[in-house]
Amino acid sequence: MAITTVNGALDALFARVRDTSQAAHGDVALDVLSDVQRLVNACYGAVLVDDTLAMTANQTVYSYGDVASDIVRIVDVQALGHSLDRTMWRALSGELPAWVHQNGQPRVWDTLGHNTLFIAPSDPTVTLTIRYIKECAALTAGGSFEVPAPYVTLCIDIAAEVLLLRQRLFPSIEEAANAANRHSDPRSLPKGMEP
Repeated sequence: MAITTVNGALDALFARVRDTSQAAHGDVALDVLSDVQRLVNACYGAVLVDDTLAMTANQTVYSYGDVASDIVRIVDVQALGHSLDRTMWRALSGELPAWVHQNGQPRVWDTLGHNTLFIAPSDPTVTLTIRYIKECAALTAGGSFEVPAPYVTLCIDIAAEVLLLRQRLFPSIEEAANAANRHSDPRSLPKGMEP
């Protein structure tokens, strides 16, 4: 039976790490599961969304914010029913030095960094369809996953590994933090050095 709810996933996660009382991981499990869902979605493109972008005359550079605020990565750009070729923007500048100012039916696209989209040439009469991987919202108790059911099991597997690793590392981290606190407190001097 496929797990599709957050509560079902948390129950499975706590059973997997043998913490059914939720004493050891209850405070962070939902956050870890939420971060893992975002990671799985970004890697596998599980949640794809199509949105539109109306081109502006003489403009070939757009911010992701011009399309949507929840873009992880753009995977396709379509104009007039067909996909544009993805061409590295550096190749564009080498082959067509004036590509930024060209007008005509869009033929190529590329991205630069995490929030810039290049589309050339520019045609203000064309509305583009942008397909992108959508950033998943934070999970809430009682909610459901945004990634499809086959990916939920992967999310639980990775979250379990993170919680088990945290369980192993936390005692040593806590010990180091306590030692640092003891040594940084001027009121706690080693024996024999008290005033």
